Amino acid sequence: MLELCRYQTRFEADSAAELLRREGVNATAVESVDTLAVLMGVSVDTRGRFAVYIADKRDKELAELLLEDFYADPPEFEEGWEEQAKPDLSRLDPSLAPHCPACGVTLPLDAGARHCRGCRTPVDVIELLVERHGPEVLERCYPDEDGEGGPRGHTG
Repeated sequence: MLELCRYQTRFEADSAAELLRREGVNATAVESVDTLAVLMGVSVDTRGRFAVYIADKRDKELAELLLEDFYADPPEFEEGWEEQAKPDLSRLDPSLAPHCPACGVTLPLDAGARHCRGCRTPVDVIELLVERHGPEVLERCYPDEDGEGGPRGHTG
């Protein structure tokens, strides 16, 4: 495997790897972990902590060209898309609420929550939900084509 590039966010790395796979390049995105930096709570790699790897070094030139072309003419999104993309976690059954990995406090079903109210540890409620229940848990958090969501508490 050959490291092709790095990104600051998992979304960017996953998107790049997916683009490459669609074009026939065997690629994957992984989180790069520097154990010492994690223990110290700092990031020592300014290139980004999420790396994209390709399986075959012979694909390197093609992969670089594909990403270069993509970033030369990136897609344009309508204003306000970020708010529309945020899941409405209040549609979920309250029993699905995740717990803080550090202290065990039940976290609110709020996509905007960034810290545990018990210990102030940074948390990602959406990521914790997906880890525990799978991505399908979020299906009911968005309105369907009619503007309605599924029944509250139903997870698929």
